[in-house]
Amino acid sequence: MMWLNRIALAGVATLMIAESTQAATFGAVGDFSSSTSNGPVWGYGTGLTGTSFTPYANFVANCLGSGFACWQTPTPVDLVPAVIANLTGSTQDVSTIVFPDDVLLLHPGPVSPEGFTDSIVQFTAPTAGKYDLSGFFETLDVDSHGVGVTIAANGDLLNSWALPGHGIQNFNEFVELAAGQTIDFGVSVNDGDFYFDSTGLSATITSVPEPGAWTLMLLGVGMIGGGLRMARRKNDTALTAA
Repeated sequence: MMWLNRIALAGVATLMIAESTQAATFGAVGDFSSSTSNGPVWGYGTGLTGTSFTPYANFVANCLGSGFACWQTPTPVDLVPAVIANLTGSTQDVSTIVFPDDVLLLHPGPVSPEGFTDSIVQFTAPTAGKYDLSGFFETLDVDSHGVGVTIAANGDLLNSWALPGHGIQNFNEFVELAAGQTIDFGVSVNDGDFYFDSTGLSATITSVPEPGAWTLMLLGVGMIGGGLRMARRKNDTALTAA
């Protein structure tokens, strides 16, 4: 019976290897971190989307009232640029903003002589592979005059839109990344005025298993099943002989 045990163990080991390469899902909203603005998977910062990224240095609890958490620069202008999470569990009206709890609020800062102050949520690939990203941007301010929204993968532009006031932009992109490469989701001003630019982001990123992972899983299941069938036949033979 020892050889049957070895087949079963080999099948289990193969399944474990396959499982380690299966799909993993990351959500910008559900994975929001109040402990770090710089990974290892999600980061929050400012810069020029796809070109430069500086993690926010300041975390402020209850920044818009109880249940709102902010990452922002050390010297914000009227609280922004910032990435803000609604942790209250329900949609909240804050001043002129209608803020659901299923998005992160990205708000750019003013364009200055020093450069752009996009607000950026950045994903860093934990492993090399193919990634499917889906979600949407939506304007949240009732007085919104529109923003620019951009998705970039490791410095390469994937897509960019001019999002009008009271608008929503869905996205579904597919990229291949090396471990440590990034995807930026950014919001920028579109007319020089950064007021009323509160913009929601919902982003889900799923790693896509390589074909070899499915092959390994089928092989593991087959080895375990084959071992069980041989063990059953051996037992049947023993009973018949008895």
